[in-house]
Amino acid sequence: MSHDQLDDRLSALFDGPALDLPTRDDAADTVLGRVRRARRRRRALKAGAPALLAVVALVTGLTGLTVTLHDDDPPGPGPEVLTASGIGGLNIGMSVDEAESAGLIRRPEDGTTVKVCQEYPGTGTVKAAFALNGVIVRIVVDAFSDTPEGIHLGDTYTDLEKAYRSGGNLHRVNAEKVRVDLGATRYEFTLEALEPRDSAGRLPAVIGMELTSTTQTC
Repeated sequence: MSHDQLDDRLSALFDGPALDLPTRDDAADTVLGRVRRARRRRRALKAGAPALLAVVALVTGLTGLTVTLHDDDPPGPGPEVLTASGIGGLNIGMSVDEAESAGLIRRPEDGTTVKVCQEYPGTGTVKAAFALNGVIVRIVVDAFSDTPEGIHLGDTYTDLEKAYRSGGNLHRVNAEKVRVDLGATRYEFTLEALEPRDSAGRLPAVIGMELTSTTQTC
């Protein structure tokens, strides 16, 4: 059975009425706390590492599918690290031509570009890169990217404070933006909200992460 077929069977199982259970008050925090584990599993499958999900029995009919998860399988490759200079060879200050030649960005689908500010689709863990006058000045990454301090999508504002507050370079930009100054560059994190907790007791989570130049904006 392929992974797509397995996903379809699991989706049918979990979407069924038999699993309609009341939501726990701490459900959101619990899910956020397990993001790292889910990301490691998905990266391992995507990269072709030893399977983390072993199918030990397929039961046809109404009973559906039975599987066993092996937590002791070898870990998959770790996340890409977004440093103060860039990620995976794509760096702030790199020319668009150099980045494209290296396969780190792609031309827009319509093939058009402009000289002032242009968005380029990324590759790998890079969602998009923005160039100003032909130079990369902003890199937006996905959930398989970490900062050197281990911050990634799904972490909370409290995690940001623990990682960066002591250095004095953590700054609130507005209600949904947090900036970490790194010198010539900075991290910019987008959060759901900056209130300490919502009415359900849930901490605001990081939903966007990028590296930008401090001298040029796009």
